[in-house]
Amino acid sequence: MQEAISSYLAAIKLDPNFAEAMNNLGLAYDQQGRAEEAVALYDRALRIKPNYPEAHLNYAIILERMGYLPEAKKHYQSFLSRVPPHLDDVVVSVKARLPHL
Repeated sequence: MQEAISSYLAAIKLDPNFAEAMNNLGLAYDQQGRAEEAVALYDRALRIKPNYPEAHLNYAIILERMGYLPEAKKHYQSFLSRVPPHLDDVVVSVKARLPHL
């Protein structure tokens, strides 16, 4: 995991607007229990690339887990409005969560 984190950090250093690297680094940090750092990275990625569905999804998941339900709902909805075909299987899960937020 540390090797992946180092790679994402290096990529962001080379390109401070590399939203995909920020999203992936956020996932890695989240897996390490570094939720606040992950949230900051998802937020930063979405400021750079507002229509990035995977970042909206990851942000929504962590916000829901942290108890920020209205914000999570907003990001789930943003994900659903932009979902790429390769994530169609995730749509069912997201739609099932929305009524509970």
